Amino acid sequence: MFRFDEDGANQTLNDICSIIKNEQGHWFGTSFGLVRRHNGVQSFYNEANGFPNNTVHAILEDRRNNLWLSTNQGMVKFNTSTLTYQTFKHTNELKITEFSDGAFFRDEITGSLLF
Repeated sequence: MFRFDEDGANQTLNDICSIIKNEQGHWFGTSFGLVRRHNGVQSFYNEANGFPNNTVHAILEDRRNNLWLSTNQGMVKFNTSTLTYQTFKHTNELKITEFSDGAFFRDEITGSLLF
């Protein structure tokens, strides 16, 4: 069994809600934030970096290779090429800001992302 946090000091890191793989690595939505694992190196993105919330419930990739993340306080559009992101919260006219595990879908025909 694989664990991000071997010594158990940060259990939220091992609480994985969503996984996606692309050319930039494996991406994990956890209760600690977004974790990227690429070539044996782990990178973390969460509230400390400016995310609206640490809990990432779901990850979907759009046709431009951006990752869309649903959290407990809004959405994040994450550019996997530049490792930059844009947040969408209640202050950005987002009417729904709390999402659930497993509640996401990508329509392969239209490219629509549903959360």
